[in-house]
Amino acid sequence: MPFVSAIVGGLFPGRAIVISGLVLPSANDAKRFHIDLCCGLLIQGDHMDNKALHINPRFDSGGGWFSGQPDRQLVINSYISSKWGAEERFPNPFEPGKPFQIRILVLQNYFKIAVNGKHVCDYPHRVPISDVKTIYVGGNIRVDFIEFQPADTPFTWQLPSELGGFVTPQTLRFTLTPFMRAKRFNINLMAAEEYAFHFRVDFRDADDKASRVGDINIFFLFINCFYLCVWCSGKRRC
Repeated sequence: MPFVSAIVGGLFPGRAIVISGLVLPSANDAKRFHIDLCCGLLIQGDHMDNKALHINPRFDSGGGWFSGQPDRQLVINSYISSKWGAEERFPNPFEPGKPFQIRILVLQNYFKIAVNGKHVCDYPHRVPISDVKTIYVGGNIRVDFIEFQPADTPFTWQLPSELGGFVTPQTLRFTLTPFMRAKRFNINLMAAEEYAFHFRVDFRDADDKASRVGDINIFFLFINCFYLCVWCSGKRRC
C-alpha cells in the first residue's frame, strides 16, 4: 500500500467496485485504512482533488481528540474544494487480522456499500459521479484484488472460431452484474449460425407485484439450442 489506479470507463449507475483483502493487525495506533474515489491524481497534501467517497474504518485504541473515547467506527465522507464535509458514522464491520470483501455499488443518487455480503449504508452523492477518475487505497490493509463490474461500458463479446473451439473437459466461467432494472441477458455458444447452447435469464419488472416474493424479484432461467433452423425443446426454471 498505497494503491492508485485510473478507473477505466469511469463510474455510471449500475457499476460496482469490489475489493477483497485483509485488515492487517498492528502493534501501534496506525490501524486505519481508507478507500477513496477521487476526481483526479492529486490524492494527498493540502490541495487535493475532490474525493467523491472516502471510506475510513478506524480501530484506534486510544482516546479521540474530542470525545476522549477510542474511535472504532466506520467513517464515510467527501472532500470538496479543499474541505472535508460532514462525517457519516456507522458501526465498523471490519476486524483486524480478518479477510473482507467490500462492494461499492454506484446508483443514480447514492453509493450502496456492503461488506462481506451485508448492507452497511447508502451514501448520497456529494460530487457528480462523472467526475470520479481514480481509486486510491491505502493504510493498514492488504489488497488481494480489485474488480470493476462491469469491466467497462456495455459490449457484446464474441469468441472467434480461430481459437480452436471447445474440447472436453473444458469450463467457461462468467462473472456478471445485471444492470439496474434489467429485462434480460443471454449467453450463446454458436457454431456458424446455429446455437449449440442458449442461456437466457429473464427478469420480471420490479413494479409488477405479481412477480415479487417478499423483496426478491422472481427471474426465469431458460436454456435451449437452435439446430437446423429449429429451436429445440428448452428447459425453463424459476
